[in-house]
Amino acid sequence: ERADRIIGELRKILVELLAYLPPESLAQANLSPELSKLYRDIEILSDDLEELDQVLSEGELANQVERLDSTAEEIGTLRGTIDLFVTTPSENIISPIRETYTNLRGSAYSMVIFYAPAVLALLVQQLAITLASLGLVRERQMGSFEMFRVSPLKFSQILLGKSLAYILYVTVAGVILTLLLTLLRVPFPAYPGEYFVLLVMLATASVGIGFLISSVSRTDSQAIQLTMLVLLLSIFFTGFFLPITGFAWPAWIIALLIPMTSTIEGFQQLMLAGTSASADPWVLLSVIILLSFGLVSLIMRRQYRKVLE
Repeated sequence: ERADRIIGELRKILVELLAYLPPESLAQANLSPELSKLYRDIEILSDDLEELDQVLSEGELANQVERLDSTAEEIGTLRGTIDLFVTTPSENIISPIRETYTNLRGSAYSMVIFYAPAVLALLVQQLAITLASLGLVRERQMGSFEMFRVSPLKFSQILLGKSLAYILYVTVAGVILTLLLTLLRVPFPAYPGEYFVLLVMLATASVGIGFLISSVSRTDSQAIQLTMLVLLLSIFFTGFFLPITGFAWPAWIIALLIPMTSTIEGFQQLMLAGTSASADPWVLLSVIILLSFGLVSLIMRRQYRKVLE
């Protein structure tokens, strides 16, 4: 009779406990491990109490001693779960995930090391743009186009030869600067081959931008002014000085059209994070190369045809 009375009291307590708990849908959504475990313990204990009540009514209690011990253990487990649930702060139940950050390197980089990849990208880009922007303007003013026009050379061959010369020169300068950065204790790229290809693509895209400036400029001063304008845009709209996430969407378009923007991300991943570069730098640089050289070929080809006229 005492056991039957205790079973009834336990059932009543479990029903009241379920009424106070948050909806079961939250537990099923795994928003709180403690809440899910509490629902499971209540369900198991309710089934055991029902079986125990049936055993008591049939008078076969002696044969169910192990079942009684198991039920007693489950009651103790439920008590511990309830205590854990009650002592858990409400903010942890509502939002159980907390963001934490771990510096895998062990310590933060200095400002010089952190900005070294961005400075390297800026130097390589501006060197390529400056050389390429003045190259075609000088030849057009000196009359070299007339000699090229009467020669058997095609314009595509001329453009290819000049591009390879500038790209080779800028790439060699970039490799030398990379080696000099080790004197500042800047980490060497984790994947040298991938870094070299990214450096070549930066030089190629920058040469294309320089040729585009040269194709729309009539004098050296115009080419120099446009080159300085690209320098200012590179400082303020590429994440070198200010994060581009703080600008409106038109500034994003300008940033994506500058080779340095995507190259900074790739250099930082290869040199600072020690990982392979993501797909974004490769895709953006490829688009810039195609657009710049496509426009240069279209504009300069028309100028090249009009030389003799």
